[in-house]
Amino acid sequence: MLVDFVVKNFGPFKDEAILTMTAQSGSEHPDNYIVTKAAGKVLTSAAIFGPNATGKTYLIEALEYLKRMIIFPALPKAPVYAYNPFRLSRETKNAPTEMNIRFISKNVLYDYHISFNGQRILTEGLLHYPNGKKAEVFNRSMDNIEFGRTARAPASISKMVPPNTTCVLAAAQLNNEICKNVHNWFFDELMIVTTLDEGKILEIFVNRINTDKEFKERAINAMKIADFAIADVQGTIKKRKIQDMPGIPTQMKGLMMMAGNEEMNQTEIFLLHDIEGEGLTPEDKKFPIQLESAGTVRFMSLIGPTLDSLTYGKTLVIDEFGQKIHSKLSRWIVDLFCDSRQNTGGGQLIFNTHSTHLMDQDIFRRDQIYLVNKNEKGESELFSISDFGERKDRVILTSYLDGKYGAIPFIDEGPV
Repeated sequence: MLVDFVVKNFGPFKDEAILTMTAQSGSEHPDNYIVTKAAGKVLTSAAIFGPNATGKTYLIEALEYLKRMIIFPALPKAPVYAYNPFRLSRETKNAPTEMNIRFISKNVLYDYHISFNGQRILTEGLLHYPNGKKAEVFNRSMDNIEFGRTARAPASISKMVPPNTTCVLAAAQLNNEICKNVHNWFFDELMIVTTLDEGKILEIFVNRINTDKEFKERAINAMKIADFAIADVQGTIKKRKIQDMPGIPTQMKGLMMMAGNEEMNQTEIFLLHDIEGEGLTPEDKKFPIQLESAGTVRFMSLIGPTLDSLTYGKTLVIDEFGQKIHSKLSRWIVDLFCDSRQNTGGGQLIFNTHSTHLMDQDIFRRDQIYLVNKNEKGESELFSISDFGERKDRVILTSYLDGKYGAIPFIDEGPV
């Protein structure tokens, strides 16, 4: 479970942006948090609201970049691709980006921090709390890396970690058990979904329905509950030569083949509709996914990660949640994470959205509703409704639309 994530000097976030999943005081919605031995009360969901171009996606992008830095090695002598400092200030445009994350894996709390510029990682450190007691795993300053007494690592590891590669990844590759646990959490338990990921997610979805009968039954049942009138989903994944793939520009095909990619996966999905009609055969009711609505495709890309999170206790982070699907469907997905009978694994849902109907204290606690605001200097800040000391019986949406909390677009009513 994610406990908190902090990022500084990234995109529009000049100063620290702190997203905490630690439940604050307040007795409302006891099903919206889980009591853990490692970190106390941890929220099962959080929603981030705010106007366009304020930084909601940047926050998720920062988390996604951190994930990539921990699970993928960097190319030799390549720049640190995650470096994107706040550019509207002399003091920050060349300053390091800083990130800190705390999470629970297998009932152990981990605390990881990193700072970097465009050329290299500057500092990095990892703490963990086995049996609730703090222990240092390693501490890195430039090329100097020191491991704690209980965390085994080669004495020469400082010479083995490239400047642009995280130590936690290098140590995991060298079979350090603690760093392997961290790597595995980022790789398997932190799921980040953006609209650009739909193709890859649907490929994973097809593989799952072809190998996991129970998953397929649950996915189809979810589509029935959501009123898509789908009786079955069929899919195949085929290898095709890039030069034979339609819809890819010739120049792009050339670049892909120059990089050594001769083939790529092509995913085919067919949906069998649960409809009645005189003389209709099963083939008449079977539609390729290209003929389905954008909402159907979006829902299919979300249902797999949602089921995994609910079942196995994974952290699901979604950019532009609610996009292309009905408001009742997005509300239904949120409600799943607030219901211990459905959320049997203790999963988490974190998302940004423009769907203000979800800004509702019938759904969320005050500490689950976050806002992003940008000031006149172009600096974004992240804060929660609980920061305002708001009463739990307040109609949050009305106050938000009235401008009480900021983070709302100002529309000049002059002529276009």
